[in-house]
Amino acid sequence: MKKLERLYDRLTPEERFQLALEALGRDDDDEMELLFLTCPKKVYSLPDPAFTDRLKAIHFITIGFCLIWEFAYAGRSIVGGGLSACLSGPKEFPGKEQFEKLWDAESKFAKDLKIGWRGFSAFCQERGLNPEALLKTFFPPVLEQVKHECERWNKQAEFLEQAQRERTEKGGKPLKISNLKGDIESVRNTFAEIWEERVGTPLGGKNERGAGEAGL
Repeated sequence: MKKLERLYDRLTPEERFQLALEALGRDDDDEMELLFLTCPKKVYSLPDPAFTDRLKAIHFITIGFCLIWEFAYAGRSIVGGGLSACLSGPKEFPGKEQFEKLWDAESKFAKDLKIGWRGFSAFCQERGLNPEALLKTFFPPVLEQVKHECERWNKQAEFLEQAQRERTEKGGKPLKISNLKGDIESVRNTFAEIWEERVGTPLGGKNERGAGEAGL
């Protein structure tokens, strides 16, 4: 361990950032203290902003995603409760028009959840980060919700795939499936812009030494 500690002052800001995220994820206070103590100091005697800015930026982005997610998740739950009440209540209540409004609202919240998660995931993957690990570190309750939704999306995808196959075999027209690619890219771009603004380097910038160059 002593040998490794002697190499910590040779870490690039990106390498120190990655190690810090891992330490936060396992509640390793000693590792975090070592990373800060061995972090290169500037003339104003503060930890290197190239390191701390990354931690602050990823925390800000992750919490931002969680707030967006929680809004959509809560909205869908509330509307879903209304739909359940409609389906279990008298046939004449609340009326077709009201039911359709609730259905459209529930569908929009469900779509926002998928767009938000996939946009956040795309941003993280381009940075070499694990989005689930970030949620576990900064906001664990959302991670459980995401896992549950991913299971639902996978089942929906299997159902749609089977339905498409059956329609094709019977000579029917293919089902129209919403393409969320543009919306997902927009979310990913928003997080990338926040990162660049706060860290000062483009997403996936090549002006930094790659991982492993410190000899670890």
